[in-house]
Amino acid sequence: MTTQSLTEQIRDKASFLCVGLDSDLAKLPPLLRNHPEAQFAFNKAIIEATHDLAVAYKINTAFYESDGSKGYQALEKTIAYLDENHPNFYMPLKKPMHTIIPALLMKNNRPIMPFGVMGAHYQPVGQVHFLTNVLDYGMDVQMALDHSRTFYFDNNLALEKTISLENFDKLEKLGHKVTYCDLPHGGGQAIFLKDNGVLVGGSDPRKDGLALGF
Repeated sequence: MTTQSLTEQIRDKASFLCVGLDSDLAKLPPLLRNHPEAQFAFNKAIIEATHDLAVAYKINTAFYESDGSKGYQALEKTIAYLDENHPNFYMPLKKPMHTIIPALLMKNNRPIMPFGVMGAHYQPVGQVHFLTNVLDYGMDVQMALDHSRTFYFDNNLALEKTISLENFDKLEKLGHKVTYCDLPHGGGQAIFLKDNGVLVGGSDPRKDGLALGF
């Protein structure tokens, strides 16, 4: 599922409903418990009852693993049915775009900095941008978060407006398709633990937020 397809589903259905297909065998309706494909039959009924409102489906594989090979067969049939009829669904390892982005920097097996940079497609790039600023350029966490950002996506290099026109022109001369973005790229927080035990926090000015440590 792409961001575009999810957005289209939300707009077309005027809904934000995500349906969980966490089908616990012990809690299925009595009329299905003796069905040869009880989990799949239940899932199919739920999908058909909700597809006009649901913009996405979420599967928790643990409920299928508990029934061994039979559970995996039910999982595979459910996925195939969703793929064929309703492609918007989440499940482990499918790698949907999400905002679960906390990270923890370690040094010599010791945690020294929890951090995270959110921002849709920019998230993984933002994490690397921030770490590069801290580790390679020696910036403190606030300076690393404040620093101007670029993001290459869909054959376009989008620059934040804090980047000079001189650098914009230089990038164009190198052959890049360059634009200025209307909205800033992402936003993040971080807390760095110094060798003397002092905590240094930083919070991105691009959006609301704060860094708290104790």
